[in-house]
Amino acid sequence: MGDNVQMNKQETEKCYREYEKGLSGEEVAKLFPKYSRRCITNNFKKYGFKMRKSGTKGIKNHNWKGGITKFRKIFRKTNEYNIWRLKVFERDDFTCQKCKLQDKSLNAHHIITKKQIFEKYKIDSVEKALKCEILFDVNNGITYCKKCHTDIHRIKRKIMFK
Repeated sequence: MGDNVQMNKQETEKCYREYEKGLSGEEVAKLFPKYSRRCITNNFKKYGFKMRKSGTKGIKNHNWKGGITKFRKIFRKTNEYNIWRLKVFERDDFTCQKCKLQDKSLNAHHIITKKQIFEKYKIDSVEKALKCEILFDVNNGITYCKKCHTDIHRIKRKIMFK
């Protein structure tokens, strides 16, 4: 049993058939003791087999907040939200306003955060969010590249938890 044992595509397919039946990588490794779980899952990736997402989902997850995450995810996929993002990018000439980089992976950042707006106006549904003008106010948005956007949130977290 090891990570360095060679596995060909046929052997990987045999393992994957068991995995598709709902077995975990660990359980598949027990059926094929020649290979470790890591070896098996690495070969799934190597040969392009789809892996299930790991982790507990929904109400059993330790980060469960009563379904609010799902609402926020749905909100970010609305046409109105995507139109707002595009207007922010166009206004800022598709350029990060911090480092001036013109990049493919841009983020439209709410200056007054969505969380603050949702709490202040008691928004708990997509329908209520779509009626809230400040969420779609271009002047409440700024364009950042992915790195600068991450930095902005990291700085905000440091300030909040000092």
